[in-house]
Amino acid sequence: AQPITFATLDVAGDAYVGYPGGVAVANRFAKQRGTAPDVAFDPSRDRVVQNVLGPFDPPDPILEPVAVEVDDRGGLLLIADVGLPGVWVFGQSAGPAANATRRLLSGFSVGVNVPQGLDYDFDTDTLYVACSSGAVFVYEDFVAVPGDLPDRTITPGDALGSVQVSSNLHGIVHDAERDLLVLSDAGGAAGSGDDGAIYVIDAASISSGLVPVTTAVAGPSTGLDEPGDLAWNGDTLWVAERVNGQLLRFDGLLGLSGDAAPAASLALPDVYSVELNPEFLSPGTGGSITTD
Repeated sequence: AQPITFATLDVAGDAYVGYPGGVAVANRFAKQRGTAPDVAFDPSRDRVVQNVLGPFDPPDPILEPVAVEVDDRGGLLLIADVGLPGVWVFGQSAGPAANATRRLLSGFSVGVNVPQGLDYDFDTDTLYVACSSGAVFVYEDFVAVPGDLPDRTITPGDALGSVQVSSNLHGIVHDAERDLLVLSDAGGAAGSGDDGAIYVIDAASISSGLVPVTTAVAGPSTGLDEPGDLAWNGDTLWVAERVNGQLLRFDGLLGLSGDAAPAASLALPDVYSVELNPEFLSPGTGGSITTD
């Protein structure tokens, strides 16, 4: 069996599931697909995004996808790859012989800086990429004016904005209504203790350089060792904590600070990804949790 590296849903209820070498797309996963074997992956209606064609010679494969962003309104499928570090850009309907339209490579390199989280804001045409260097790359006019270099870099800083506090960003959510970024920081090596953190940065659309965080949750009570994927509803944050094997829930995140314990936790060995099921899907409430 292939290890799963992420999972997310689009507005139709299709699930996009990452594994070494590609992305599996399970049609209507979040809706009623019936009972087994109807719920199993079916090549006649499901698909994989695997081989990369397009304007690249020779064509490169997707190696180690770690995050995906699906933009339903713009018809984009973005994949962060740490094997050949960069961000692939596809059409949302991409399949096994996918034609990637472009890829972002500048600023990424193996062992130095790799993309680990993605969030695209359709209304402002802005892509936010969480990086292992502890920075967020920001690409403005991402579709309108294609380019390879980030227009801005946001780095979480201390209260004075003079010292970087982040070291290894993984999860990222851009709250467009409040214009803030919610970030997970995996800290040092996995298993080295609860050195992970959650950061919130305000005014994401205009921030640049070292930016003071407005919320910082970190410490032994948090249970954050290697926090990865995030799910956010505007008040509550769910965190996939892989090393400790926990799905953590922080209620009222914006009012928390320091060594704040989660409001609830659920033991899930090797949990890697968490996704809230949008209210308009069936079932109407709840969420999905992915382990490998």
